[in-house]
Amino acid sequence: MTLNEGYMPDAGRAMDAYANLIQTKQDKQKVSSVSNIKLGKLLIVIGFLVSIVGIVAYCMAGFTTDFGAELSIAGKTGLVLVAAGTVCWFIGALKFFQGAIEANLPEDLFF
Repeated sequence: MTLNEGYMPDAGRAMDAYANLIQTKQDKQKVSSVSNIKLGKLLIVIGFLVSIVGIVAYCMAGFTTDFGAELSIAGKTGLVLVAAGTVCWFIGALKFFQGAIEANLPEDLFF
């Protein structure tokens, strides 16, 4: 048995282990991108709903006060809800786009 014959099986096993490691990393990345897409969609919907509630609260506060009067607590709360919903929506959009960019196949997007 020569040196190369004894070395080749070990090299083959090392190459197989390296290929398995790369495949595992790609599978984890695929799962991560899909979870980013799902989380992004959820955050977009939650942000939209919170913003709508804030708009309704602001409009109700505005219609119940006199013209030119100072904004009530309900009106300020409505504005805060609109801002929070917009931030939530924006973070969801970034997560969704990050997952879409990392996804390898179009069917990973789950439209």
